[in-house]
Amino acid sequence: MASNAIKCFRTVTRCGIFRQLEVDGVVILVPIGMATPPSKISVNPGDSIEEPQEMALDGTMVVSFSYPKERKGELDLEWGMATLETEALIHDRVAVDLSAGSVEGWVYAEFLATATNAYPARAAGKLGYGVPAQSAASSKAQIFYIDPDTKLAKKMTVVDSAPASIDEVQIGQHMAISIHSSLAATGRQVYGWVPNSFTAGTVLSATPLGLMTIVAQGISFDNKARLMTVKNVSRLPGGAVGSESSRQAKFRILSDVSDGTGLGYSIIDLPKLAVV
Repeated sequence: MASNAIKCFRTVTRCGIFRQLEVDGVVILVPIGMATPPSKISVNPGDSIEEPQEMALDGTMVVSFSYPKERKGELDLEWGMATLETEALIHDRVAVDLSAGSVEGWVYAEFLATATNAYPARAAGKLGYGVPAQSAASSKAQIFYIDPDTKLAKKMTVVDSAPASIDEVQIGQHMAISIHSSLAATGRQVYGWVPNSFTAGTVLSATPLGLMTIVAQGISFDNKARLMTVKNVSRLPGGAVGSESSRQAKFRILSDVSDGTGLGYSIIDLPKLAVV
């Protein structure tokens, strides 16, 4: 007899996440960009079962019956990699294009002290291009090297003209960093962070995500479709942004009177429709 395992669910292949935005009293959906589909989607109905007890003839407490006391559904998404807009789900903020205004950030520099101009100005299109020359009176730049005797960071003083001692540094336009010849003779590793104002890019705004809708498309082993719709979700804490590329976001499944299940979501198998 042929196995029916081929008709079983295989995996979720695509997912869509949409913010619910109210405009003139009408709720519209605004897509949240994902560069790659989630590597994992899991739905937990979050049932809590109440089990009243009674005493049996022998004195043992036994369960009389059970019923669902509450349901706090949860949906988890995991990505092998993510854009800032996807990461915004973890921070509960809307990511926006920095089309107006500016945002402050810090640009990193690292070089071997082998010449007085060991760190030349950055070229157009490179990080550091556009950093203004730093003033001794107002610069917050942090340039330092590790003292070989104390093993402590030795902070260098920003100056307006050519450095006159080993612990002075000049930071010109586009991150052109100049050091004194006595430091250049040591070959030490020099590190630095220089503040800059950026006027182009993608940033997290102060706007919370609010309610969202999540839909997904899956596939069975015989290439047939399965659809899932979660009409109302809100972000849950628990995700994190680390040094690795993977990301995870958690959502609370909220009530939806139109889902037809009472669970807050619907799942539909379409055994006659192939995924293309």
